[in-house]
Amino acid sequence: MSDATPDWQRRLEACGLRVEGRDTSPDLPDVRRAHLAWAGYEVKPSATVSHARPDAVAELDRLWTSLAESAGLRTEEDEFCMLAPGPGGHG
Repeated sequence: MSDATPDWQRRLEACGLRVEGRDTSPDLPDVRRAHLAWAGYEVKPSATVSHARPDAVAELDRLWTSLAESAGLRTEEDEFCMLAPGPGGHG
């Protein structure tokens, strides 16, 4: 029997992420707008963290969480909404 798991899902899981659902939500940004932001076409850095800080990783995580929440890309249940890489990752 062949594995029916899409390649994009295998790549995400190889990074330690777990795909829990493939629903779309009316609360999420539309795919095109999300892609433009992700690709950096409409994005300017809103925060920086010096790599010399002893708590740089923790601060980066805190800032990322805050920005993802304000953009509506992270849920209160600690789920992260994203456009999966590769063909078929957005369907």
